[in-house]
Amino acid sequence: MPSQIRALPRRSSALVALVCSGLALAACVPPSSSGGGKSRLFPNAGGCLTADQLRDGDGDIRRHPSLAGPNRCVTEQTFEERGRTWTVQTIRNTARSGPLWVLPHDDEQAAVETLAYALEEYGGTAVLVETGGRRTNRGTDPNRAFDAGRSRCTSGTPATRYVAAILSQRRWGAPVIALHTNAPGIGGRHGGGSVSIRAPGRDATAYPGTGASGRLASEDSLVITAVLKGDEARAAPLVERLTARGVNVMVETTSARSTDCSLSHYAALAGIRPYLNIEVADGDADTQRRMLDIVMKELGE
Repeated sequence: MPSQIRALPRRSSALVALVCSGLALAACVPPSSSGGGKSRLFPNAGGCLTADQLRDGDGDIRRHPSLAGPNRCVTEQTFEERGRTWTVQTIRNTARSGPLWVLPHDDEQAAVETLAYALEEYGGTAVLVETGGRRTNRGTDPNRAFDAGRSRCTSGTPATRYVAAILSQRRWGAPVIALHTNAPGIGGRHGGGSVSIRAPGRDATAYPGTGASGRLASEDSLVITAVLKGDEARAAPLVERLTARGVNVMVETTSARSTDCSLSHYAALAGIRPYLNIEVADGDADTQRRMLDIVMKELGE
């Protein structure tokens, strides 16, 4: 069966940005040169699918039927890439353009709840990685696969077509907003999580929200963005506006050598702006929606 992913770069301005950056040329390599994987659209090319035609191992679409309801077009790609089978679902608001929403982890249910709200309230296109409710895809974290053949974070087998499948859905200049949840607290200190405004890590700076209250003040509620090392001032205006609204912000710094292959680092390296990750504790969709409304207002969307 002919590969369907070849058509993606033609209708995507996101990949143009990647090419112009000189960083991720591998993301635009035709499938025939990316390890011999096969790809297809399921079950028919070019058509909008119904909920019962989708792979939905953990019931995300069934729990939130609006994702496949009126003014939505849902498509699905399944393709192989160097030993991994990826299933990437795209949900487009056909009545309103807007941000690119990215949900790389299929075990973060509150993020899907927030997504249903985001598509209705702000439009745009969402990309979800379907892994049957698991966090990883055969041992690979979908949010640690954004190397496009440059930094080899994925044990020498970069997911270049996966990167293209995600970012080709972006409208030129549109914000890229990832929705994530994590276990509360920080592992080894006070909780089992891996993200906290109290523990920014070596290559990140924490900016607590001014006068934050309620769940906005939680260490688990934060917006994450990334910039190139030496370019920290670029994030300052948005950080100032968000923290003034009581939102915690963490700014990560990265380089081609030090990237962790997350989407946030990839966006910084490829010059994709604005990019923000809205992070909350597992199950806290209410706070995530509240943060989302603040973010969208400050972005002028």
